[in-house]
Amino acid sequence: MRPHRILTTLAGSTLVALLGCGSHDAAGSSQGDDAQLIDGFHPPAAAAGETRLFAPLVAEIPGGGDLSWCDYIANPFDREVDVVQSRGFQSKFGHHAILMEVAGAERQLGQSHKCTDADMTNARFLAGGSDAAAQFHIPEGVAFRIKKQSVLMVQTHWINTSSAPAKGQTVFNIGVKEPDGSRQPAQLFAAYTANVTLPPRGPAHAKTACTIKQDMSLFALGGHAHEWGTHVKLTLDRDGKNETLYDHDWEPHYQADPPLNYFETNAPLRFKAGDVLHVECDYQNVTDAEVRFPREMCVGMGFYFPGSADIQCGDDHWSNGNGGMP
Repeated sequence: MRPHRILTTLAGSTLVALLGCGSHDAAGSSQGDDAQLIDGFHPPAAAAGETRLFAPLVAEIPGGGDLSWCDYIANPFDREVDVVQSRGFQSKFGHHAILMEVAGAERQLGQSHKCTDADMTNARFLAGGSDAAAQFHIPEGVAFRIKKQSVLMVQTHWINTSSAPAKGQTVFNIGVKEPDGSRQPAQLFAAYTANVTLPPRGPAHAKTACTIKQDMSLFALGGHAHEWGTHVKLTLDRDGKNETLYDHDWEPHYQADPPLNYFETNAPLRFKAGDVLHVECDYQNVTDAEVRFPREMCVGMGFYFPGSADIQCGDDHWSNGNGGMP
């Protein structure tokens, strides 16, 4: 299975009255209409200038299940808009939710199903949701752009650690502005390895290297692992030198709320073509079972600008524009 997006950490834009079909309940957007919230889910209210978006309800997450679900929903805008602020929240067992724009998906509008590689082929990041998304910062000078009359998709990932079926819900509090010359479009960059194996009751280490294929300016950079992670480190090889970019002891709650390093858009973190990004992760498995990818992960991720397509670098395989990520 091709790894899907993480979102650790993100969210975005003022969407209204989106409908999801299929096996889910209808999605909707309504300021203050929190009667739709499922029991036990209490996300913060939309702030001034934000619009509440209810993603389609996931009717059943099997007990012990790991579920990625994709819903194709209508784009309410009749013009191009920029996502400039975002907060996203998920109910219990949510790992992440992503709002994406999908080129050429007109025939899929209204569909809901388990996500496949085909769903992610032309998907482009717009906004994300998890408890971590509330802390994601989109700086002045960049935005995530929604094109006129695009088909949108909400991709949600759920890990039900209980033995009973559960419902899942995602809410976005998002804001948009009209595009203008003051903002550049931003997109997602990720480097990861699928070679992650944790022996029962033992320590483990995973690493990968990504050769950068194009010059890039980033406004944020961070790591991603799950609850067995103990440390994540990112370093960069350039001109015969190795520079540490990110070095964090890991805590279980970071899987939905990873610390990010931010950079001003007028002084971004710069990657040059030919640089090599190294991603290393340490783990301690406290269970009696072997744990493998994608149940545990090792990812370096950030946001670059200007960008019109997601960039993924899986075990040094550079892929520009096909949107797959943990």
